Amino acid sequence: MTSVDFRSPAIPVVHNVTAKTESGADAIRKLMVEQIYSPVGWVACVQSLADQGITQVVECGPGKVLAGLVKRINKELSVLSTDNAEALAQAVLSHS
Repeated sequence: MTSVDFRSPAIPVVHNVTAKTESGADAIRKLMVEQIYSPVGWVACVQSLADQGITQVVECGPGKVLAGLVKRINKELSVLSTDNAEALAQAVLSHS
């Protein structure tokens, strides 16, 4: 992974290893490696989003499994599932 160019994200990203945001490229590189062998902290990640004031979550991809899990973890979060680029674009436009 040393040949991959990591940069700070344009928006905060909650990492599944720590359930926290990280903006430093070196720290993100380390977390990407850790997520290969570490358990996914999905419940902690969803709760972290809610704790940061996030109220809407968009699941990108086929199916609605993650949306269902989000609703079980925190019923106050609004969840939208999208399965194609057009649906994602519409979700972004409707929540801008």
